[in-house]
Order: sequence, then structure tokens, then C-alpha cells
Amino acid sequence: MKYVLMNPRANNGLGEQDAREWAKCLNEEVTYVNVLETKDMASFVKGLNPEDVIIVAGGDGTLNHFANDIVELDVKNEMYYVKSGSGNDFYRDNKEHCNELGMIPLNKFVQNLPIVHV
Repeated sequence: MKYVLMNPRANNGLGEQDAREWAKCLNEEVTYVNVLETKDMASFVKGLNPEDVIIVAGGDGTLNHFANDIVELDVKNEMYYVKSGSGNDFYRDNKEHCNELGMIPLNKFVQNLPIVHV
């Protein structure tokens, strides 16, 4: 199963529309998850089957929250990022890693992240 984690507030309130429009290119059934309604993303990710695919659709803020929520997990699932924000700095800095569907593989980016306490 593919899970599209979407932020309806991304891209000035067009995040859900953008995610659903983009997901049409997958030509398969996906499950949409509103990240604003998911209180414990780590528990959600831990509850997935290893073959499930996670696609984070949002902007830099959405990606930041997702990465912070799963930072202590050893996620085995394939994870991808699809731009659906207004700034998309992560996308611009890493677009050379995009596949033909516009997805950036995330696994290598979210492993061994530094933890900063301020």
C-alpha cells in the first residue's frame, strides 16, 4: 500500500488538492493521511507493513515535522518526498535525486539526523 501523507495547509491551503492531483500519476490506489489529524506520526509509521510506501506531500514545514517525528525510528519502508508547498527549499536543493514521478527518495536524508536542543 502507498500512503500519501499530505498537509492541507501546504501551498497556501492547496496542499490536499496538490497531493491528490499528483497521486493520479501513480495509477493505483493510495491511502491519504492528513498529517494535521495524525497526532502520533511515529506510531503511525511503526504500524505500517514493511512493504508499505510512505510519500510525504507538502512543503519544507511538513517535511520538517515528519522527520522530527520519526527521528528515533529505524524506518524500513521506502519513503519519498513530493513538493507541495510554497517554498520547497528541500526540493530545489535535491531535485537532481527526483525520479520520473517527481519523488525524491527520503530514506538516506532522514537517517542519522542530528538532534539539536535549544
